[in-house]
Amino acid sequence: MPVTQQKRQTELDILRFLAILAVIAIHASETLTVQVFNFSLSFHVLIVWCVPIFFMISGRFFLDPERNVTTKKILVKYVPHIAIAFVVWSAIYTLYYYLTGSYSGLNIFGVLEQFIGGPYHFWYLYVLIGLYLITPFLRKIAQDDTLLFYFLILFSVLNIILEYLIYVPKFGTVIETFIKNFDLNMPVGYVGYFMIGYFIWHKKEKIGKKAE
Repeated sequence: MPVTQQKRQTELDILRFLAILAVIAIHASETLTVQVFNFSLSFHVLIVWCVPIFFMISGRFFLDPERNVTTKKILVKYVPHIAIAFVVWSAIYTLYYYLTGSYSGLNIFGVLEQFIGGPYHFWYLYVLIGLYLITPFLRKIAQDDTLLFYFLILFSVLNIILEYLIYVPKFGTVIETFIKNFDLNMPVGYVGYFMIGYFIWHKKEKIGKKAE
């Protein structure tokens, strides 16, 4: 049987484009002076959605059961692509910093440590590789509507607590300690956005255009 050609999802291309512009704007706003700090912070808040959007788009594709995303393909294709990009660009940054004297106070082990860590914004590549590595497990959860909904409930509750309720006067530190003692790391953070991206796409026919 001939392979059905999938229609290109232009809306996701537009979303990527807007997210890219937002990322550029975020980094540009970080160079503003202290005198306009409040404006910079407010502007940052308005466009900080861009990073979760990238994870949501990735989740839409990597968790789709109709796509051939196998463990072998993840380990042989997707992870190496990100790892190679990291090594190449981190080497370029390291060479640049070395030549400009930024690493003049570091010994060889210090330079190596900087190379392995990469520039601060390379955290995204580490997180992306981590998400790829656990994708086979996440795909199993995504295929079960009950498990998927349960996961997203955990993600929502834990993130509301750890991002907002910990700042409640007097009780915030107690709440934070209580929740962190459970050590529920997986449902917290960007894994949840990865899952939400698939959930929204998977349920888009049922949730209606406005809600979507």
